[in-house]
Amino acid sequence: IKTNQKIEGLMERSPPQNGLQHYGDASNVPAEMEITLRAGEAQSFECCEYGYKLHFPKGALPEHLLECKIHVRVFLSGQYKFLKHYELVSAVYQISCPVELCKPVTLEIEHCAVFERPKQVSYLTFVKSQSPHQIEFHPISGGQFSSYSSYATISLDSFSFF
Repeated sequence: IKTNQKIEGLMERSPPQNGLQHYGDASNVPAEMEITLRAGEAQSFECCEYGYKLHFPKGALPEHLLECKIHVRVFLSGQYKFLKHYELVSAVYQISCPVELCKPVTLEIEHCAVFERPKQVSYLTFVKSQSPHQIEFHPISGGQFSSYSSYATISLDSFSFF
């Protein structure tokens, strides 16, 4: 698997220390965005600069709400711990919502893997951390990677760090 230079350039990696892999410049602060989700409509939000798209189906908000603020933080650097043989191939996204949504949301993220053979997509997986204080990521089931796209897609019932 080769890498996409656009994304890889944002995430240069230093050698691991104490089991942590450090990506990018430690002084790099996250990009933060706020999305207003409105009731009664399907909505999509795209941020090409930071490589993500969010798709909310109609009826995602509980009926008693007219709108809701979704917060997205994109980390292009940081110290993260992965299982052995795992490597970060995208930015890290923290997505939060003050209410539980009624329907799954689709997240698309841009990655830096370029495939020489289509079967190599089977080596990729989404990972998740449960807490902003926990820098250890674990694989989660689901998600779709294509050898023809630099975006991967997953359907989410809850938000966290991806």
